[in-house]
Amino acid sequence: MSVKSYIQKVKAACNRDTEGEVLFSERSVNFYLVDPLTSEILEDDHPLKGVKVKGKALVIPSGKGSSVVQLDGLYQLLTHDNQPSMIVVRDPDPVIVSAAIICDVPIVTGVSDEFMSLTKRGGSLDLNCQRKELTLIEPGAENK
Repeated sequence: MSVKSYIQKVKAACNRDTEGEVLFSERSVNFYLVDPLTSEILEDDHPLKGVKVKGKALVIPSGKGSSVVQLDGLYQLLTHDNQPSMIVVRDPDPVIVSAAIICDVPIVTGVSDEFMSLTKRGGSLDLNCQRKELTLIEPGAENK
């Protein structure tokens, strides 16, 4: 049985290759409202409330919150080794990009709407920093 994968050339700020299980959200994540000790999203009305971001390839539409809120929240996750493996953002802004760079969390932009839509089904993402390529591996293929 063949494994389906999709490769997208992207813009990425990273210094290492990384991978992670897709954690897709239609709504942005405010990192200040993620528990740094458990990596669980705490935001009351967020569809991913209670879901852990640690080691995940977090796919979000945009950043959310001020520079202090984003940077401090991501930094607190980093100090407890609970940060996402990467952040993939459809509509980047300077706040989310700079917070990720400062906290050494690979951040990916320039992803097509089609590729973003494919991530809704889950699977895993593999980021090659040197080639600036993001590969989506279909759900379940990781275990084949």
